[in-house]
Amino acid sequence: DIPNASDTCISGVICAGDFVLLGGSSNVGKSIAAMQLAIDIAEGRQSVLFPPMKVCGLEHIVYHYDGEMRLSQFKERYHGLSVRTLDEHLFRFSPETHERVCTPEGLMQLIIHVCKDATKNIAFFVDNLTDLRDKGDMNLKRFYKCLKKARNIMAHKGLYFTAIIVVHLQSAMNKKIINRPLTLRDFKAGGALPNFFDCALGIRGFM
Repeated sequence: DIPNASDTCISGVICAGDFVLLGGSSNVGKSIAAMQLAIDIAEGRQSVLFPPMKVCGLEHIVYHYDGEMRLSQFKERYHGLSVRTLDEHLFRFSPETHERVCTPEGLMQLIIHVCKDATKNIAFFVDNLTDLRDKGDMNLKRFYKCLKKARNIMAHKGLYFTAIIVVHLQSAMNKKIINRPLTLRDFKAGGALPNFFDCALGIRGFM
């Protein structure tokens, strides 16, 4: 039996099996936050991004599509990562290193493929959805159906599929509303469908 959500917290407000939106304007640290969260989940530790709380011991394999950070930047910033973390629990891929996979169609095929072969829980990061939509033929509703199919495949095995999707929120740069919290309307304007997701996390920049 799959445990209750209260027993499956993997990082602060995120529970295993959740679909999560992580949004914000340009240059506020969305990609850094996403990568740090991916590392924390891969290493099975409490994320430094959220207040301390009990975290379940569920083991995850983490896949991280990184369309933002160049390989040289990644190596420089994360040179201290253990080889075990990178080789066994965290798989990063990008247009620079895996061009064929890093298309909307290739990404969806990869998600289904890894879920069909999975023997452990999966956390899948996409950074970021807005650029994929703008640069290619990304059908958002079809993409969301792919995520639901992946979750169903994993559920039949008694495993979890967690998706953390980064989106760019242009409205977050508006000086007139800089002091108000980000809302679902901001996420919709960023090309996401927030009603499909279990939670949305917004990063507000300062101007």
